[in-house]
Amino acid sequence: MKRGIVSAVLATSLALGGMALLENLPGVASWTPMIVAHADTPQSGKLGSCDYTLSDGVLHIGAGTLPEAAKDMGGMYPKVSPFFPLIFGVPTAVKAISFDGKVQTPPDASYLFVNLVSSNDGKELDNPPVPQIKNWQNLDTSQTTNMAGMFRASGQQTIDVSDFDTSQVTNMSEMFKENGNLTGNIIGLNSGKFDTSHVTDMTSMFYSVGSYSFQLTLDLSGFDVGQIELGGFNSMVGPAENAQLAVDFSNWHPQVPLDRIFTGSLYGDCPSQLTLNGNLDLSNAGLAEIYTDPTEENPAYTGNWENQDDRYNNDKETYSSAGLMAKYGSDASQRPQGNLTYIWEPETLPIQGKPVTVHYIDEAGTTLQADLILTGDAEEPYTITPPEIKGYEYVENPDVQLTGEYNATDSREVTLVYKLLPTPPVTPTTPGTSTDSSSDSETSVPDEANSLPVARKDRAITAVKKLGLYQTPDFSKKTRQFYYAKQTRTKRPQFVITGVAQSKNGTKRYVVRDVTANSKRYGKTGYITARKAFTVHTYYQSTPKTVKVIGAKGVNAYRSVSLKGKVKHYQRGTVLRVKKIKRHNLTTRIQLTNGAYLTANKNLIIQK
Repeated sequence: MKRGIVSAVLATSLALGGMALLENLPGVASWTPMIVAHADTPQSGKLGSCDYTLSDGVLHIGAGTLPEAAKDMGGMYPKVSPFFPLIFGVPTAVKAISFDGKVQTPPDASYLFVNLVSSNDGKELDNPPVPQIKNWQNLDTSQTTNMAGMFRASGQQTIDVSDFDTSQVTNMSEMFKENGNLTGNIIGLNSGKFDTSHVTDMTSMFYSVGSYSFQLTLDLSGFDVGQIELGGFNSMVGPAENAQLAVDFSNWHPQVPLDRIFTGSLYGDCPSQLTLNGNLDLSNAGLAEIYTDPTEENPAYTGNWENQDDRYNNDKETYSSAGLMAKYGSDASQRPQGNLTYIWEPETLPIQGKPVTVHYIDEAGTTLQADLILTGDAEEPYTITPPEIKGYEYVENPDVQLTGEYNATDSREVTLVYKLLPTPPVTPTTPGTSTDSSSDSETSVPDEANSLPVARKDRAITAVKKLGLYQTPDFSKKTRQFYYAKQTRTKRPQFVITGVAQSKNGTKRYVVRDVTANSKRYGKTGYITARKAFTVHTYYQSTPKTVKVIGAKGVNAYRSVSLKGKVKHYQRGTVLRVKKIKRHNLTTRIQLTNGAYLTANKNLIIQK
């Protein structure tokens, strides 16, 4: 754990002369000195315009506006958190900072919570606690433009930014740097409010983060990085010592190369899982070579990367870190397309566990949302967390096992039952006052939409009619982002279903991500109609007898179902005989009568 120079200076100041010296310390001179009282005496005062009270080890912060962090002259951090002197200056340990009212962060919130890891030092405790932030939802960040170093070395076990409004923020450098105490993922990085569209600097944003106790996942797939300037990705991500780190860059559209994005890890480690896409130039990313010290908990790895989809295959292509960066090099035409996940290759090929399928139904047996299919290695543990479903409450059942291990031989099915909550009375609307003044047929006929079967999550679908992409499940002109025009077969928009939602009147909607290759809307997310007249499965779900190649560039046939080992190229117009359909992860493949495999994408082949 890092200890700032300012900690030592503050400790010396307090030891020599109490808060009188603290008042004159450079960087904290503006703070009103706090009188040190007995440990059982509540203390109170002003922090900015917020009233605070320290009681029973909790620093309670009332409504108001927080002050900026003061400059630190000579310390190891650029600024001193305004919370630091309040916590350091009392003899008893402060366990929590609780935001009890709506608290506004200042426009410059840089280093607001920096170095809380050492704020309880010098209190004659063997293992001083780190003050943990409570009631994150009460932090109002809507006026903040600078979040550089905001939580650097904050020592938080949980960081929740799901209610942060970052629409005005331009600087997020070092924002979460050196947080090695995390016991869970950072919550809300993909929330609608955590907006990065104006951010130009993300240097060291997630530098040295994680924990040895679990694999930290940074789901950055919703980040808009189009404004990041050259050099603005330097040392952006890297695991803390002995930490396992998974990073998801899917759907990114940067305008500059990701130069040195992995460079600068304190320990020379690199993430253990990366989700990449064809828009990323990693030629100078600084990805370190894989090195691990095998233990009972940490198996031996070959030092290479493998495509996660191929982890159970003996016949697969692997890459060194340098090779993976070259694969996503400066020549965009040579990069793999779509989102692909790469993981460290273990020395021993894992045994694939059979899937665990989770069903969600009401007490009448009606499906409420798409099935969740869990997969993993045999004997690997899994946990099912019943999600919140709007309008329903999960019914706990001791006979339903929510934890277990994947089995190498038997698939499992788990059914979660929910009960309908009472519906509040609906105020009738006057004719002509509908929130959607358009006559778009995709928003109509709610009864028909409710009777539709729910498509599975993670299945790919293709639009066959004009449809809109909306910001919420309640369709209106106000919530519509844009329309997709009806297209010819080979140019139709494609989506992946990431969930199922309901509008206020109970109409089912698909939550989707645009995966249309080479589209300017690639990666966009939102809601579309679930009416089956508007979409079809992108990949064939049943076996046609023959197919015709319709892709402009033809299709390739491969030796394996993972489409590895090219054996032949078929030109447009070629008719092929089909043996069977075979499912592969989220898609299907066509197996020809000659044993070769090709894509089952309806935009590239058509049933004859």
